[in-house]
Amino acid sequence: MALMLKEKLKFLKANLKVWNKEVFGNIDRRFETLVEEIKEYDLKVEDGPLSLEDVMSRSKGLFDLWGLMRVKELQLIQRSRSRWL
Repeated sequence: MALMLKEKLKFLKANLKVWNKEVFGNIDRRFETLVEEIKEYDLKVEDGPLSLEDVMSRSKGLFDLWGLMRVKELQLIQRSRSRWL
C-alpha cells in the first residue's frame, strides 16, 4: 500500500512540474524581457514623444510586470511555508 502511494505521488509530482512550466514558464526570464522592453520605450521618449501604440505597449508591459512580480511573491511565500512545515 505504501509503495502504491509513493508511486502515485511521484507521478503527481512529475505532472505538477509540467503544469507549472506550461502555466507560469520561466518567470525570471519573462521578468527580464519585460524590463528590457520598458527600458527601450523609455529610451525612445528621450528622442521624442511616443506614438499611441508605443504608449499602450509600454502600459501593457508595466501591467504584465506587476503581475509577474505578484506571482513571484506568491511563489516565494509558498516556498517559505513548505520549508517551514
